[in-house]
Amino acid sequence: MFILKKTTKAELKRVQATIKKELASEKIIQEIYKYIFNAEGKKTRALLCLLASKSQDKKSNNRINLASIIELLHTATLVHDDVVDESELRRGTKSVNQVWTN
Repeated sequence: MFILKKTTKAELKRVQATIKKELASEKIIQEIYKYIFNAEGKKTRALLCLLASKSQDKKSNNRINLASIIELLHTATLVHDDVVDESELRRGTKSVNQVWTN
């Protein structure tokens, strides 16, 4: 079992806050954000980015921003795939395109 340090957990929270802040412009986007990022597993790529860059001499904000971008990009590709494939479910939950339409 992988146990995260408090600092890494705090950084993941900062990633979530950064994503939420950047998507706060439209109400529908906020709703979709809450729906997609409700699951805990949605932070895997962000976590890998943070862990991989930890040994580098990088500024913390740059690491948080990059992890946020990677997580958003990955999520966008999943939503796109669901739209193209007309998927009804993603991991046992209604896909975004089923809840909000294409």
